Amino acid sequence: RYSRDTVDLQGGFKYKSGMVLGYWTSGEVYAPLDVDADNGKQHAVAVLMDDVDATDLPFVEGVVIKRHAQVLSSALVWPSDIDPGEITTALGQLDVAGILGV
Repeated sequence: RYSRDTVDLQGGFKYKSGMVLGYWTSGEVYAPLDVDADNGKQHAVAVLMDDVDATDLPFVEGVVIKRHAQVLSSALVWPSDIDPGEITTALGQLDVAGILGV
C-alpha cells in the first residue's frame, strides 16, 4: 500500500479504474486529466485504482496511485480528446511522479 492514497475526487464525473488524474489546486481535489486546463488538472499526477461514480456528488473519496509504482500503459484511461503527443507528455509527468508506464 506504500504507493496508494485515499484522496478526494471532484464530483460530477463517472471515474474508471486506470483513469489518469490531475490535481485541481483551488478545489484541492483530484479530477480527470484535462490537458486544456490551467488550474492544475492539466498535469498528470495520479492513476485511479477503482471505478467511482461521483456524478451526483460534490466530491467523493477514491484510492489512487501517486508514486513508486508501475502501471500497465495499455490499461490507462485517457480523456477522449487527448492526442498521442499529449499522452507522451502525460506519461512523462507520471514518470516524474514515480509512476512508470510499462
